[in-house]
Amino acid sequence: MRTHYSNAASAVLSPAPAFEPLEQRVLLSAVSPSAQEQYLLELTNRARSDPPAEAARYGIALNEGVPASETITGSPKQPLAPNQFLTDSARKHSEWMLVNTFGHPGKDGSMPWDRMEAAGYVFIPPSGSSENLASYGTKPAVPDPTEATAMLHEILFVDTDYPDRGHRTNMVDPDLKELGTGIAAGVYDTFNTVMGTENFAYSAGDSFVTGVGYADTLVDDDFYTPSEGLAGLTVTATRQSDGAEFVTTTFSAGGYALALPSGTYDIVGTGPGLGGKVTYADVVMGTSNIKLDFTPDLRQLDTALVKSPHGDNKLLYERSFLSYLNHRFLLSSRCRGTLLVDMH
Repeated sequence: MRTHYSNAASAVLSPAPAFEPLEQRVLLSAVSPSAQEQYLLELTNRARSDPPAEAARYGIALNEGVPASETITGSPKQPLAPNQFLTDSARKHSEWMLVNTFGHPGKDGSMPWDRMEAAGYVFIPPSGSSENLASYGTKPAVPDPTEATAMLHEILFVDTDYPDRGHRTNMVDPDLKELGTGIAAGVYDTFNTVMGTENFAYSAGDSFVTGVGYADTLVDDDFYTPSEGLAGLTVTATRQSDGAEFVTTTFSAGGYALALPSGTYDIVGTGPGLGGKVTYADVVMGTSNIKLDFTPDLRQLDTALVKSPHGDNKLLYERSFLSYLNHRFLLSSRCRGTLLVDMH
């Protein structure tokens, strides 16, 4: 079997190209991440949560090939929230490349920031954007979609022979807050190809609580796998200072994003497939995104309450009997906190 892959990166723009702010546009039909696109987002957030571990996973030094001026620190980076406009621009560019040519210039000579703006993303200074591209192809076999998506992520993170490892530095840029992933499959240059586009951006405004609801039943590995997503979960954030509620639901593939003003919140997930209520209490929202996942395992007891005030990106536990669940919570939150369980 023959394989073929390509990658390309564009630099982060900071600030974004100058233009007058636009009113936020509404997509005529909702563009939410597919299961493979959500998986690529989860892989990206895995890399951001622990860059040294991601480098070790692929057998490279974190700063291999990276110039000193772009040194990647080993500290966790804020998780990226899915954005429907960026998903739309990324997916359309992947589809365009399949039938045209691989590269950042796209339809009608558009560049990444052009496509993001055209899709409806609004850049409000301070703001910026970047784009990663990768393709993976085989013949005569057709690549497995999940394996190919994982390969796209590996290609971009390892970034073999790409100058200054621009894809890797884009992926873990601490300023970024939102991501749209676009996956398209078809024949390109005689290969059965999976084409991937990552549209990264940040714009002035509130930070996001984000994450994914998933069952963890297809592959029991405490990590999202395509087809495990829990669609239609209700995520409600209640601000403690005044009781104001902010509500969203998970997309068809399980992901969600909820913009929240600074403050302290109790965040609750409920809905089909979860088997009960999961509550993250005392979540402190500031200038960085926070990742909170929702799985049935987090509801081991019906009244499990996760206290997670934002701190140093770790979870601490005060009850030794919770060691069974400890590893699961480490994957689902970037907060300091205490898990309290009502045993009645």
